Amino acid sequence: MNAPRFIIQLSLVMAMTFFSVIGLIRVQPHHDEILRDFLSPPDGCLSPCMMKIRPGVTTIRDAIDLLRAHEWVDTLEIRDDDRNAIIDGVNWSWSGAQSELIDPHTLGSLTISDGIVTGIHIRTRITFGDLWLTRPPPQRGGFTLITRSTPKRFQHAAVYPDDNLFFVNRVPCSQRVAHTPDGRLLWQQTMEYNLVSWSIDYFDEYVLSTYLPDCD
Repeated sequence: MNAPRFIIQLSLVMAMTFFSVIGLIRVQPHHDEILRDFLSPPDGCLSPCMMKIRPGVTTIRDAIDLLRAHEWVDTLEIRDDDRNAIIDGVNWSWSGAQSELIDPHTLGSLTISDGIVTGIHIRTRITFGDLWLTRPPPQRGGFTLITRSTPKRFQHAAVYPDDNLFFVNRVPCSQRVAHTPDGRLLWQQTMEYNLVSWSIDYFDEYVLSTYLPDCD
């Protein structure tokens, strides 16, 4: 078999595998309507907004009041800087009434700067396949090797700068082969939701690559 013909056949096999994986995801229940509702700002709250908190606008004091009154929230953990009693972080557990797309075994959190909420961070059950089928493709993001972690991991980011929103997941290098477009794990990995006030244009243009960063 000559090389060009082999390359063409290999490309066809990869393409068929890729689309068969997408097809498997499409027939699984991924709750399009629930996902769109989760990603939409609450009534009366201008985007970007989650749980009536607007990164870059809402003060931390107001955010704490909103969280305490929210039906999704169980208990709050408020972190103070011991030196000057400034609130530098807020975490919360979930009440059981939260969206089914939220991982109930993890904490939600806020990042804060100068008394203003700058980010809302929620670990979800939303998979990358859900995002790919429900939203336009990510504008920015991709795969980055995280060398400071043990074991080494690569980070997958799906970034939507127009919405001040990005999703991330970190995967051990030992699983890198399976996390490619022709491997189901890429599409099934659950993503962390991050709604932020800062610019996220620094991410590269998103490319759905057929390879992942070298872990060596």
